[in-house]
Amino acid sequence: MSSLPISGLPNITGATDTALIPIVVGGVTYNVNIKDLWKSIPFATIYQSLIPDVTDTYSLGSTGKTFSSIHVGAGTVFIGQYGSLGIDSNGFVYIPVGIATNTMVLGQITTSGITSTGMTISTLNNELYSVSANGNQHIITQELVPTGGTTNQVLTKTSNTPTGYTWQNLYSNGAPLRNFGVFVDTTNQTGSSNSVQAMKYNTTEISSGVTVNNTSQITMSNDGNYNIQFSAQFEKTSNGVDDVSVWFRINGTDVPRSNTMLSIAKQAGGNGKLVASWNYVDYFTAGQYIEIMWSSPDSTVQLSYFSTQSTPTRPSTPSTIVTVIQI
Repeated sequence: MSSLPISGLPNITGATDTALIPIVVGGVTYNVNIKDLWKSIPFATIYQSLIPDVTDTYSLGSTGKTFSSIHVGAGTVFIGQYGSLGIDSNGFVYIPVGIATNTMVLGQITTSGITSTGMTISTLNNELYSVSANGNQHIITQELVPTGGTTNQVLTKTSNTPTGYTWQNLYSNGAPLRNFGVFVDTTNQTGSSNSVQAMKYNTTEISSGVTVNNTSQITMSNDGNYNIQFSAQFEKTSNGVDDVSVWFRINGTDVPRSNTMLSIAKQAGGNGKLVASWNYVDYFTAGQYIEIMWSSPDSTVQLSYFSTQSTPTRPSTPSTIVTVIQI
């Protein structure tokens, strides 16, 4: 038996589906209308392939008249000229090339669809991007372990971002090597009344991943949390008592609630001296810098350097000392 082309089937319409046609069974003639004929067995059962006589012309169903379900066996569903869709023995759907979509939703499947515990996956700036049900966002392709690690290095999280992992060197005892720096200044640092000055440093004692730029900008080369500890030798050369303010700036912007006020006094017969020393902890991204600022209403207040002392012998006194340690 040859296949019956779809265009050869009766064109059932509202005007013709009630027309009667005679059917002879066992010598008995039955009059059956076309509509009931196509609903009955065996006409409701397909015994051969349904092949249209022309391509890309006929549809199964329509927008307003859809099939409730389509059951397909282990064979492949071919879509267009190049695409196909299949399922393996484990129930996994597969395609031979790939899927292109603006957003893909992954989640637990229920009878009503995907639950709210899933996530959406899309592309953003050529990166694979996911958003979970609780709103957490991740750039998946950037969360892969970065290459470049060598012997005596450890993969360390250095920032609270998806890409905040770097390889860091280890000490001989196996502890991670942190960024650090110690900087001092060996000059007198003067100022004028009610003007803002930045503490300066002209000597690097030791450093790794921390540098001083433009004499005052303590710059971090890597993301991380840092502890900044400083010591400033203030001196007042005129009699009386005056205030000194000390605060922090990050990338040129004053850090809120970071100022401390001190009083320095001088009496006849010697200069007044005062040491300001405390620490500040903050998170820095690579390239950010911190400055320690100071100001006094008296122009005779300065940061003073003292050379090596004798009787007894003592080392020199830097006008400023700052120690930076990644924590």
